[in-house]
Amino acid sequence: MSEETNTTPAFAAKIENVEKMLDGWVARAFELFGNLPWAKWLGIVNRYVAMFLPVVIALAGVCATIAGLVTAVKYDMPAGMALKTLWVLVLTVFSLHLAPKALALARSLVERSEAEAIRPEFLYILKVAGGLGGVVYALYQFLQFDKDAVVPAFVALGLAALVAIVCTNPGLAGVKAETPKNVVEEVFAIFLLPFKTALALISAIVGVAAAIGLVRGVCLLFSNGFAASIELTCTALLPLLVPVVLYLVMLLALFIVDLCRALARIPGKLDEVKAVAGRA
Repeated sequence: MSEETNTTPAFAAKIENVEKMLDGWVARAFELFGNLPWAKWLGIVNRYVAMFLPVVIALAGVCATIAGLVTAVKYDMPAGMALKTLWVLVLTVFSLHLAPKALALARSLVERSEAEAIRPEFLYILKVAGGLGGVVYALYQFLQFDKDAVVPAFVALGLAALVAIVCTNPGLAGVKAETPKNVVEEVFAIFLLPFKTALALISAIVGVAAAIGLVRGVCLLFSNGFAASIELTCTALLPLLVPVVLYLVMLLALFIVDLCRALARIPGKLDEVKAVAGRA
């Protein structure tokens, strides 16, 4: 009996040492990756996207118009139908002028709004589960040795990196690692975290998507002019429409959150009214 009693604390101490060692490895790994100057790099990305995006929009609009005209001539469409393709240029001019302003508007919801608080413990769990989980899933996909598994693997790695970066630097997404005032506020902060992350990265997301759309559209010009026209038109309008739509969705989410906050305060206000009435 005494031997068992002496063995149990020793075994528990070994387990505790293993846990501490594992915690140290994980903490160092995320510290090396997550504490890189991501905020500075994001600012550089936003600046360069603002420089090349107008060029992408203009090229996409012009190529879309050319593709539409070539398709109209190829299939002997009426002259009126061919002239309608010129409206793409009008929409491109609007997108060229308003896209940078729409991106700045979308980012302002994160940059100028008050940061919500999320418990550091939750952010740590999300960081480890999302980061390591994404890496493990990506390795699983790579080990399938199937070309169809390559894209999901890289997507998983990208999401894992994004989760690690945001949870290590929550300020990028307009969140702070603090204990919230109450459970309601924390629920709202967790609910808004994906939206705020998308808004913080909107310039990078739109820039990459526009570049890919332009390349795909130009490649389609040599095989399917009609498909190329649609692809390039969407590419020209995407930098304007996506930030505006995301901004409106975020506004709706904030409205719902504020409405729920107001409803959550009603019982407390009623208690206060009853207390005042009782004293009177």
